[in-house]
Amino acid sequence: MVPDFRDNQGRLLAGYAVVSLSETLEAAPLPSVTSAQVAELVALTRACFLVEGRSATIYTESHYAFGVVQDFGTLWQTRGFLTSTGTPIKNGLYIAALLYAVLLPSALAIVKCPGHSMVDTDVAKGNAFADASAKHAA
Repeated sequence: MVPDFRDNQGRLLAGYAVVSLSETLEAAPLPSVTSAQVAELVALTRACFLVEGRSATIYTESHYAFGVVQDFGTLWQTRGFLTSTGTPIKNGLYIAALLYAVLLPSALAIVKCPGHSMVDTDVAKGNAFADASAKHAA
């Protein structure tokens, strides 16, 4: 969904994209200081907003964003987005936004897919299309 890369002058660029197999639904640049983790959280959050009120399956190559939704995000939410030492977790605002957004679709499946796969499947094609769209947006 989101590459971060350097342009031909060595500047770090970031962007995100939400795509179907046939079209880019949304793509935008992100500030150059944006981490890949934040970009993935933004992409998944925006995907959930775009399917509000409908059922959807969303694929992500991000182990981190997938883990936020499926594993540790609700634990962090329960703890007020604080670490065990009481300091704010990294990316807490983005995680909170994602945990809100996953409740917007009427039914939602989030599927972890392999990144940069050379296999000729719809999932791999969609992932490559999302990467290209995000790179173009950045």
